[in-house]
Amino acid sequence: MSSSYPHEALPEEWMPLLARCWDFLAEGGYTAIVMGSQALSLHLLKLSERGKGQLDWRVAFPSKDLDISVPALEREGEFNQEFLRDLSDFIRGLEGVAYRGTQTLDLRAEGRGLVAHIFIRLPSDKPFAIELFSTVIGIHPYVFVVKGTRIHLMSVSRDFLTLSPVDANVARLASPAPVELKHVERLRLFNRALGVKPEDVADRLHEVLGPEMIERLHRNLRRIERYGSYPWDRDAWERFLALVGLRSIGRAEEDLH
Repeated sequence: MSSSYPHEALPEEWMPLLARCWDFLAEGGYTAIVMGSQALSLHLLKLSERGKGQLDWRVAFPSKDLDISVPALEREGEFNQEFLRDLSDFIRGLEGVAYRGTQTLDLRAEGRGLVAHIFIRLPSDKPFAIELFSTVIGIHPYVFVVKGTRIHLMSVSRDFLTLSPVDANVARLASPAPVELKHVERLRLFNRALGVKPEDVADRLHEVLGPEMIERLHRNLRRIERYGSYPWDRDAWERFLALVGLRSIGRAEEDLH
């Protein structure tokens, strides 16, 4: 899939980096969950493997960063400096990757927990960031095993964990960060390919969302309304709005104020 953002890394560029990061996490005994466009892409790549017997990189999404939730990022309410130092040293030692620095952010007031960015340049010379989060919306992750160019779905603890298709929608729609048009377009392609139903996403939202998350969800739904592009077709989108407490697409703006 071509990118309208030329600085974004193509899947064949970020996938090897994800695999190397996972080597570090597994060997150190850490657990983590892949988020963002990579979570969507791993499902789409798995789908392409089932259909064709091989990975089709064209179905996956480019990315400007690699989103990973790592519980080890936080220790006793503060940044785990030992973990950050060790991971930064590991990235610095990767062949072809130019390490640029590490930045830490305390975004607990925004509901995003502790966040760290490891800035690098890929062998393609594109700027890239490994974005680490200490928290994520409550989820039931699927587990993927990635070996070479093949992805296998298995129940093991030392390999890729990524958000389930439903939880991937929940994490994006209820994110503290504003939903962008490209996010909506990616969700639409993802939901169409995997057959994710709006009813299932609405049910999951009711399970996990507290008052603060509901406010974020409504704010993002308002943004999606303004884009005029939706994660499902219009009829399904109207059903979704009704299920999450908004009467219809035509009344969403009124209900959200």
